[in-house]
Amino acid sequence: MRKRRASSTENLFTTTIDEVDNLVSQNEVTLENIGVTIDVDNDIFSFSIQHLSMGANNGATSKKRKKEDAMKDKASEFEIIKGVMDNVANALREGNELFKDMYCHKVPPISGEETWNLLKECEFDNNLLTDMYCFFMSDIDKLRCVFQCPPEASKLPAFACNFRRTQGEGSMMVRLLLLSCVLLSLISIGSAGVTSAFIRTEWPSVDIPLDNEAFAVPKGYNAPQQVHITQGDYDGKAVIISWVTADEPGSNKVRYGLSDGHYDFTAEGTVHNYTFYNYKSGYLHQALVDGLQYDTKYYYEIGDGDSSRKFWFQTPPQINPDVSYKFGIIGDLGQTFNSLSTLNHCMKTGAQAILFVGDLSYADRYDNHDIGVRWDTWGRFVEKSAAYQPWIWSAGNHEIEYFLHLGEVTPFRNYLQRYPTPYPASKSSNPLWYAIRRGSAHVIVLSSYSPFVKYTPQWKWLEQELKNVNREKTPWLIVLMHSPMYNSNDAHFMEGESMRVVFESWFCQYKVDVVFAGHVHAYERSYRISNIFRSNGTSHTVPNKSAPIYITVGDGGNQEGLANRFRDPQPEYSAFREASYGHSTLEIMNRTHAFYHWNRNDDGKLTPADSFVLHNQYWGNNHRRRKLKKNHLHSVISSLRFGAERL
Repeated sequence: MRKRRASSTENLFTTTIDEVDNLVSQNEVTLENIGVTIDVDNDIFSFSIQHLSMGANNGATSKKRKKEDAMKDKASEFEIIKGVMDNVANALREGNELFKDMYCHKVPPISGEETWNLLKECEFDNNLLTDMYCFFMSDIDKLRCVFQCPPEASKLPAFACNFRRTQGEGSMMVRLLLLSCVLLSLISIGSAGVTSAFIRTEWPSVDIPLDNEAFAVPKGYNAPQQVHITQGDYDGKAVIISWVTADEPGSNKVRYGLSDGHYDFTAEGTVHNYTFYNYKSGYLHQALVDGLQYDTKYYYEIGDGDSSRKFWFQTPPQINPDVSYKFGIIGDLGQTFNSLSTLNHCMKTGAQAILFVGDLSYADRYDNHDIGVRWDTWGRFVEKSAAYQPWIWSAGNHEIEYFLHLGEVTPFRNYLQRYPTPYPASKSSNPLWYAIRRGSAHVIVLSSYSPFVKYTPQWKWLEQELKNVNREKTPWLIVLMHSPMYNSNDAHFMEGESMRVVFESWFCQYKVDVVFAGHVHAYERSYRISNIFRSNGTSHTVPNKSAPIYITVGDGGNQEGLANRFRDPQPEYSAFREASYGHSTLEIMNRTHAFYHWNRNDDGKLTPADSFVLHNQYWGNNHRRRKLKKNHLHSVISSLRFGAERL
């Protein structure tokens, strides 16, 4: 739980306001966790509106009061205000219950003037400042709830009244909307984590039969199959297209163009095959298609004659800090009916690319004679997505496939033969760790099962790659790995500890936004925490606003089943956890905000279960960046006002 630091008054409030500025990024309380209910007749709502109105009318003219009364009579505007303020009041009430016993008797009081200055530090609109002051001073509990400290005075000071008269009234509608947005963010002050009470109706982790249509071989002699694409360069102007022909090599060319059926360009790839124990692969084709235009839809064709097949892909927008982009996140997928549910649901989200956090086919779980066969079935299984949206690959433990008794002692052999990555573009020496830039995101892929300690190739590469990240161009810094650094499940508990010790300090130093991992067959999200500070020679986990959020999405649906035994009590670093199959999406809106959702497969249905607004680590940590965030917020409020005026 967050603790307020004992220091001088000046440092005390500087620390507090910095923490408040990052509370939404910390995501220590979500509306789902609070459990707010909407009740239009709630006395708390009426109380909030009443005192906001009093604050707004303090010193106002009779004409102004009539104007505001007339505005309240407009049903459409009133409903907007009513809805948002009802949420605010109920959330404040719930927040007060959480914190009044924890903080209020432990912190020194502040004066009305200090409260005023505290609000000014937030850089709120001048027309909003006095309304906010009146709102908080009208009820001490609200001030305690939001700022964790009681006031000594409760009336509007003279300097604030003068400030209102010199600044003017402004639009009541816009001020209320902005105030509501601010308050809904400020209530995320702190909370214990949540272990979901959802009990999933057990679906057995049964493999899809080999004759199921999900594994169907395409029609035609030697028709291309297992088609998949991934990014082919550093910045998104190239793709690597891979496919397999079963009977003979056939054509290794990709024909592509800007309209369906009209292919003005050709790229030639390579073709090879390999053996694994007693399995002999088909012919694996890999073609680099480069020199593409940003944000453009391309159509492509592979294969010969009547057996040729057609697909398409969309290149990402040009590298820019404010472009929007939507990623899907999947891990530990396998090839069961649960896997099929996850894949189908993820395809409906509109994700433009998939971040895959390892453990693809689970072919190593099958009989020796089926390992290669199950790599083939999995390639056909994901083709309906992977042939159109680029999948950004990372390897898990089930890709190692080290079988001494079979004479197969080269780790990751099947995986590396089939799933190329653009590792040379980021100056990596190994396809298991690499980086790409896509839209406004810089994505770093690490290998949990390759050497990573100091001075190893992966360590040296990551050290340089983090220095290369330009947050002015790609503000969103995302890391993929397989084994989670923070995990409160009994399954694989502490397995990621070695990598955490090596890399966590860098993640905090460079302000990584989010780290996605798999391995544990459940879902879990952490707070922004770190374990790099030491007290009395021992390490411990503490809140750290420079740390990433760690998210485990190893819940794709594989045959091993769910990991439903979480450790009790829930550790302080764990914000939300649930043992269900599902997938995630990360929708980047601009350089400052992104929307994250985790969706469970509730007995085959898509069910949103965990979500929050992710605030960018780089663009939210100094005075200039706060101004940028405020400008983005003003643009949102302006669009809300425009929409309200059109009602």
